[in-house]
Amino acid sequence: MNQHRTDQRLWARFRCRWIFLLPLLFAMLCLGSICAPVAHAEENAGDSTSEQSSGVSIAIDSMTPVITNDSGLAMTLTVTNNTDSAVDQGSIDALTNFSYTFVSRSDVQDWADGSARIPLPDLLVTLHVPRIERAPPSP
Repeated sequence: MNQHRTDQRLWARFRCRWIFLLPLLFAMLCLGSICAPVAHAEENAGDSTSEQSSGVSIAIDSMTPVITNDSGLAMTLTVTNNTDSAVDQGSIDALTNFSYTFVSRSDVQDWADGSARIPLPDLLVTLHVPRIERAPPSP
């Protein structure tokens, strides 16, 4: 077989895999499978004040829906510190698995439900987060 055509087919398969896997990865990021859940306020039944959850939360505000070689990755995150002290600088990694292929609809559903344990060995980007002071107390 002509080597040039074989190379074209291999690259076409590679591009198809990227086009399929990257939107799934970013849907997973939007669903919070990789990032921590967003902190929320809870209301006590006998009290009208609300108590904020403790810990550090990460919310995805916006993200590139489809990633290509030309578009790149654009992501806006909100990191909230609900602890009693400042949190030192750190980093957030966005990971994927370039070689994973979903075989059936049930595989995709298991992944969407968070019950599929897909290894994520490939790093897309590392976001550096500066020191975050504690949130001011609510009045």
